[in-house]
Amino acid sequence: MKKFYYVKRNDEKHKGSQVEIPAEHLAQTLRTHKTWQVMDEATNETTGVIIPEAPKLPAFHCPICGLESKSEHGLKVHKARVHG
Repeated sequence: MKKFYYVKRNDEKHKGSQVEIPAEHLAQTLRTHKTWQVMDEATNETTGVIIPEAPKLPAFHCPICGLESKSEHGLKVHKARVHG
């Protein structure tokens, strides 16, 4: 679990934009940029939601050369053109 902070960059160059700073770099960043302010604290956590994989399409392989085709028709065309 990685902890980070939202920091508002209050200077002419960045015009108030916000960035995420990891907790271990926060002290160094605030020392370097005196006008920047910490806005919010957040934690990077996984939600535990499992997304099922999409079903794979069946592959058709040429028995002679091993070419993988996406469809049966493509395999037939390959065999006719390449292997005669």
